[in-house]
Amino acid sequence: GSAVAKDLAYTARLTYTGMPGLKASIFMNHQSDFTQDSGDNIDKLDIYGVSAIYSFGDGFEVRGLHVQAEFDGKDESGAFFTNGFDEHQGTFLEASKRFGNLGVFVNNSNVSGEKVSRQYSVMQAGFSYWIQGTDAVIKANYYDKTYSSDSLSSSEADGFHLGVGYVF
Repeated sequence: GSAVAKDLAYTARLTYTGMPGLKASIFMNHQSDFTQDSGDNIDKLDIYGVSAIYSFGDGFEVRGLHVQAEFDGKDESGAFFTNGFDEHQGTFLEASKRFGNLGVFVNNSNVSGEKVSRQYSVMQAGFSYWIQGTDAVIKANYYDKTYSSDSLSSSEADGFHLGVGYVF
């Protein structure tokens, strides 16, 4: 089949870089019918947020991002809208430090999704090791995922991630 796109999306971003080490942005995306399906109840979607990266000292960096999404419906009397699930948000904060070939980081994400099973926090801490003379990195981190609802406490998880990256 072919994709139908009747309405364009619009995106705007303003970025500030006037202070050494800082890159801060505000942004917005508007879609007048993001599903492009006249038969569903979803109409407009607006996504907006702020982000910042601040690098200072010798290899120290702090990052932050906050995003909000708001849906409009043709009929907002249903539970999706009356229970507030038409508004989503997420926040991410991270601090990291690089010492030569070794980097360490800690970050936290908070997500508020359209249903209870998508409202959670994830804390991570780990390290990266850049292999000298290559464009490869080895990464490892511990994570702890916690749900905001007590009814989902049995779904909470923690563990380790291991990964390898290569820049080319």
